[in-house]
Amino acid sequence: MPRPERPLGGEETSLLRFAADLRRLRAEAGSPTYRDLGARTHYSAASLSEAAAGRKLPSLPVALAYVKACGGNDAEWEQRWRALVAELSAEAGVHEAHVRNQAAQIRDADTANAARDAKRRAAAVNLVVATPELLIQTDRDFVYVMWERASGPRVKSAARAAFEGTADGLREFIETGIFRARAQDQRDRIEADERTGREEKAALAAKDARTRAAAVLGILVTPAMLIEPEDNFVLDLWDRAAPGTEVAAAAEAALRDPEPGALRRFIETGIFGANRRDRDNRLKKKIGADRLRAFEPRTHADNGKVHPALVAAHWH
Repeated sequence: MPRPERPLGGEETSLLRFAADLRRLRAEAGSPTYRDLGARTHYSAASLSEAAAGRKLPSLPVALAYVKACGGNDAEWEQRWRALVAELSAEAGVHEAHVRNQAAQIRDADTANAARDAKRRAAAVNLVVATPELLIQTDRDFVYVMWERASGPRVKSAARAAFEGTADGLREFIETGIFRARAQDQRDRIEADERTGREEKAALAAKDARTRAAAVLGILVTPAMLIEPEDNFVLDLWDRAAPGTEVAAAAEAALRDPEPGALRRFIETGIFGANRRDRDNRLKKKIGADRLRAFEPRTHADNGKVHPALVAAHWH
């Protein structure tokens, strides 16, 4: 016969109510032993018993494992857990932890948006429509689609090499490698066609340069964009660029530059350099934010005389 649980003593608190409700959920499930719950969840019996002891807040994974093993609604209990974390943090005087947690969520969202934008650009240069389903693929699955629907042999070869390589190689292909491969494919096609005259070669190269430049902003270039005047094309790119970015600034500078070759230089090379600077700026911002995020829990714990585990729980 399993040993009965120790009563939940002390004054009623939110933490004790949470523990009592976990025990009630277990009772409604037929009071399985913690050893049985451990077998279902792959957490130790001790960890699961401690989750319902009322002495401290269990981690979210342990709490949800307990709930699932007892047939509870994990979404409802996750909401309760997060609400309890917020309440305990406020009671402990670490309100700023909540603000920092929101900032972390924003940073995570920014990272996800940047990844989707990179895939949108890569798909555009490969002449593939960037559907919502495509943009949420993992890097490896996305690169596989680029290989499967490659616009040329160089793109196909580069996609295969990236697919068979490392995570860093996948990201490099998505962000820059596919652009290089597409440009080489176009040069190969032009050089291979001996019947193509010099002017026609130049026209084809200019159109491909516009295709790649538009792809930096995730734009699938239209036939009209390929033949419009250079200033109108650059104006289209400036209009689609996010305000305050290096790409927007470079496009505006090219439009204001009276030198005849300024617009073409922006289309052929300038937009890519500006995009690299934007990517570097985002990376620096993320690194700084991550360092601050790692430092904050200990700082708030020290300043507020709060146990660091409570602050860390609210961060995650």
